[in-house]
Amino acid sequence: MNIIESMFQLSLIFSPYMSDKHHSYFKFLDWHLDRLNHQLHLNYEMQNVGMVTEILSFPSFNLTNSGDIQAKIDATCELIHLMCGVSYYKAGLATSIDFETSPSHLVAGFIEKTWKNGLAELAFENNVSIDYLKLTGNGSHKSKHRISEITNNNQSLVAIGGGKDSLVTIEELRQQNKDITLFMVGNSAFIKEVAAFTEIPLIQVKRKIDPKLIEYNKTGAGFNGHVPITAINSCVAVLTALLFDFNEIVFSNERSADSANTINSEGKLVNHQYSKSLEFEKDLSNIINHEITTNLKYYSQQRCFSELAILEKFSHYPQYFPVFSSCNRNFHIDGSHNKNSKWCCHCPKCRFVFLGLAPFIDKDQLLNIFKNNLLDDMTQLEGFEELLGIKGFKPFECVGEIEESQLAFNLIKNKEAWNNSVLVKKLSQSVPENTEQQFNEIMQAKES
Repeated sequence: MNIIESMFQLSLIFSPYMSDKHHSYFKFLDWHLDRLNHQLHLNYEMQNVGMVTEILSFPSFNLTNSGDIQAKIDATCELIHLMCGVSYYKAGLATSIDFETSPSHLVAGFIEKTWKNGLAELAFENNVSIDYLKLTGNGSHKSKHRISEITNNNQSLVAIGGGKDSLVTIEELRQQNKDITLFMVGNSAFIKEVAAFTEIPLIQVKRKIDPKLIEYNKTGAGFNGHVPITAINSCVAVLTALLFDFNEIVFSNERSADSANTINSEGKLVNHQYSKSLEFEKDLSNIINHEITTNLKYYSQQRCFSELAILEKFSHYPQYFPVFSSCNRNFHIDGSHNKNSKWCCHCPKCRFVFLGLAPFIDKDQLLNIFKNNLLDDMTQLEGFEELLGIKGFKPFECVGEIEESQLAFNLIKNKEAWNNSVLVKKLSQSVPENTEQQFNEIMQAKES
């Protein structure tokens, strides 16, 4: 039985159903770009909550009165309005979605597909179905008025998250002599610290979720769970690129993001990283080209590489060892939950990065990063068993494929530095050996 078959059998214990948490309607109201205060206001209406407004705040910008650039800005604001709506829609998973102004068929199809795939994890964990989700467009296209060459510059807007992937991208683009500016969405002090360490300019877009949504979520009346945050940030990056005259947007999403975590009871893949996948990347690029401009490229610098291959590349940049982190507990809405460290050492991402770096750097270096030996801690057993495919399924986190974890484990299990660690000894007989072909497939770049 292969991994996918095992995931499907596990999923059969779930049976999605409608609950009293479901809303009957969700409505897209209007949006407004406030040029004076450099803010984008996004308005929605939620059942049981009423009107809610999200605010995106940009650094100071100046827009020309050109109808061409204004059409592109409007199209992108519409796209952001639609994509950001997922954070409010997911609270009630409404059976009906209404618009004040309908999107085109192309955009509606893109949003519907992204929402369905991006909310698949939330639906799985809440034991509900979202197959009924439907966004209907009006069929009109404005692309004829939106496509033109808007800039002759060669500037790259590079998303930074403070982890290994974006730091490898930054160094690779530096080696290519690219003119780069970093980009982030949110208020994370940690990301700003890492960005400052690179000594590269940073554009920060602040995102304010409506407090009414936060309060509604706290009551437990609605659904809580994962939303496709990379899709939201990517759409915000498109507007940022237009406002500040960049010709390409660079993310650091890896090949491993295409791998599903499990399969739901309807036989459909559930992928925590869908909005980091190649499929999403191609879909958004298509929207940019057909609805906004042909002169803005959106891509991932690490698309051809596995997570483990990126960790090997990252091992050559020890200057970042003291400052980077991939632990999501750094990024809560109320600030970092890692009070005395950049790593919580008790989540799937901490375990995967620890295991994935172990073959490529000295043990002392690794322990200096984490301050703990995660492989010498029996409380980590179940977490490593999930990463290694021994039980359960790949955690709902941005971690590499099971085969990558197995390879990392096999690369260290016979090393003197690691073979006496309690979990290495305990798991050695349970982890299958990787073949030479698997090693090459994991560690070598692949064309996307």
